Amino acid sequence: MSHEGKVIEGADVIINDKVEGKTDKNGEFLVKYEGKSIRDEKIEISKVGEHLWIDKVQVKPNAVITIELNKMLIIDLYVLTESYDVIKGISGSQVFIKNELMGVTKSDGFIEFKYRNEKGVDGYLKIKIKFSAGYIPRYATRTFFIKKSLPKLIIHSFAYSKYPPKPKVSVLPFNVKDKSKDAAFLQRNALFLTRRVEDYLRSNRIYRLVSADETLKLFNQFDIKLGENVSWNDIPILKKAVDSIMIGDLKKSGKYINVNVKAINYDGILVVKKESKVLLRGIKRLAEDIAKDFMRRFQIEGTIVSISKNVYINLGSRQGVKKGDIFYGYKNYFDSSTNKYERKRVVKLKVIENSSNVSACEVENILEGYLLEPGVKIKRSREIISKQGLVNVKLKVTEKGKPVPNANVYVDEKWKGQTDKSGIIYFKAMSYTDLDVLIYKDGYIPFRDEIKVEDRNKTLEIKIKRGVCRLYIDSLPKGAIVHIDGRYAGVTPIDREPIVLNYGFHLVEVRMEGYRPYREYLKLNSPKMNLIGDRKIILYRDYYSKAEAYYEEGKIDLVIDTLKKIKPDHPDYLKALYFLGYIYLNDKKDFTASIEYYIKYLKYTGKLGKTEPLIFVYYNLGQAYFNLAEKFYYTDENFALQNYKNAVLNFTVVKNKNYLLPKKEKKKIFINSLFYIAVSYQKIYYLTADTDFLLRAYNSWVDYFDFFDENLLLMEFYKKQNKIAKSYFDEIERIRASEK
Repeated sequence: MSHEGKVIEGADVIINDKVEGKTDKNGEFLVKYEGKSIRDEKIEISKVGEHLWIDKVQVKPNAVITIELNKMLIIDLYVLTESYDVIKGISGSQVFIKNELMGVTKSDGFIEFKYRNEKGVDGYLKIKIKFSAGYIPRYATRTFFIKKSLPKLIIHSFAYSKYPPKPKVSVLPFNVKDKSKDAAFLQRNALFLTRRVEDYLRSNRIYRLVSADETLKLFNQFDIKLGENVSWNDIPILKKAVDSIMIGDLKKSGKYINVNVKAINYDGILVVKKESKVLLRGIKRLAEDIAKDFMRRFQIEGTIVSISKNVYINLGSRQGVKKGDIFYGYKNYFDSSTNKYERKRVVKLKVIENSSNVSACEVENILEGYLLEPGVKIKRSREIISKQGLVNVKLKVTEKGKPVPNANVYVDEKWKGQTDKSGIIYFKAMSYTDLDVLIYKDGYIPFRDEIKVEDRNKTLEIKIKRGVCRLYIDSLPKGAIVHIDGRYAGVTPIDREPIVLNYGFHLVEVRMEGYRPYREYLKLNSPKMNLIGDRKIILYRDYYSKAEAYYEEGKIDLVIDTLKKIKPDHPDYLKALYFLGYIYLNDKKDFTASIEYYIKYLKYTGKLGKTEPLIFVYYNLGQAYFNLAEKFYYTDENFALQNYKNAVLNFTVVKNKNYLLPKKEKKKIFINSLFYIAVSYQKIYYLTADTDFLLRAYNSWVDYFDFFDENLLLMEFYKKQNKIAKSYFDEIERIRASEK
């Protein structure tokens, strides 16, 4: 057994899924052989810090099998899709490495394959996935840097349907809240109303209607009561069966029928709440209104299908989408620290126009550093349902006589809503008063004035105008390429012929080879904007990306030299200080240098007036002080003592401000901090014999064990840590007992 020519001792040898033993100091393992003279065996070689090796090998007596671990890498690939919080595999997706087909995903979207390379597999590896027909994107390329310590490569890749997934809706039989002689009459109308709502929902073929009997059977099976704020998202069998239910009841009131209907989604969120009083002939119209309300309010999901001037999604008016609707784009990924699939919001979109099945959207905002591409899963923002008051003001917004839809209306500095497709909005106000009205919409000059309200039946018309901004751009150094909203706009300086843009948000990108790209969404709301002279865009050398590339290649000294070129006026200065501190702590083991850079980081954030610097700085600084104290424990007691105290101070900051820790890391880092605090106090006691520190150590160990999560014992690191903690604590108790 070897790796890059060096024999490997202590590697596990597994034959036909049975552990047979470990390789000796010569990297060899002798297999006892019985039976056929020649046969196929499944051989697996595993060792921590080395690539996993699995293959079927033909063996015979006295055969010598030579295995080089670094020439094979096992890759597990999951090709998945997600809709309405249900994740499933995509079968039939092809996987390529260097244009060679490695295999096709199975029905669960999984494929395992072996990548071999005679020169060794460490280094950059590019994997191309061709998703099955009907999914976006069609292709995805993933690049990985393979390290020697990687046992196997596990990849999770998501794609989304080219066609909107059909949400599963169940309209449950509406109840009759009447035991009088009208009960049979109401029962017939309840059944009629239920079926008409189902017919309207079914007619557009965008929903999958689930039978009420099947839904009620599942709800009863799990003892779930029907109603608002009741979620079934954590019950997989039920969640996969239905995404939303509709419930209701009818009651007779004179010649009218009182109808109450609610629609609830799988998170227990109220989608529709309709309370109506109708005559018998109005039942059919009511069913249509209920269905339309549901279509308008349900959090329909789809996919970004293309991007040009606008962002286009595969949802339109047929799916209940209207102008002004807000959609959020999400990125699904697998979080290895929690062993769960997570979702991150990356973009906010607003519908500006639509057809039957497609809508054009503008970008409201986007996650910094994220490149928006086709294939992003989108979900409509939830519309909050509230009780509607009486309409007594009708306001219409126009531009050159034409209605302006989706204009934001503020009254006395409170947002009232947006105008409809006719440019009209209704809201409540006191009669015979003066209202401070603000009309705002991207692309238009904001309107603000006092409006007198006298007659609630009168239509108040407000005329607004489109706004045009002339944008001038320069950069240092000059000669940078400028793109506006993804389109080429020229080379800096652009100071003679300005870029003419409508009011609103526009993405401005300025790029030059070897420099950090400038990428900002600018809000243009004035006739002219100058990014020239003192306001020109400063481009900075992109040392940080270069340093990251060197780090991936393992060229630590080059990383340090490159990061040191980043000066305090550079936007990456803080990142550089943190990176240097990290490298000296973890790669160079130069704890003094690590402390120096982390302290520089804290001083610089203080100059900037930042009250909450990166919490990991305190954590890493605590580790650096602790390791430095350990290093000098036997040679310089005073120096070690001071560093243990500094370690306690920094880990205490992490302990007290653990709310700043990211959720997926919080539990581990908090426990580690308690561990280091307790050990440091105990070491201080050993150095000083001060019983005050003995008591502090005791209390700190009590904290550690009180907060320790037993689930952490599933990880070898915390299993060992907990064992060490118990030995320290036993020593503390022995010392305290002897003192008594």
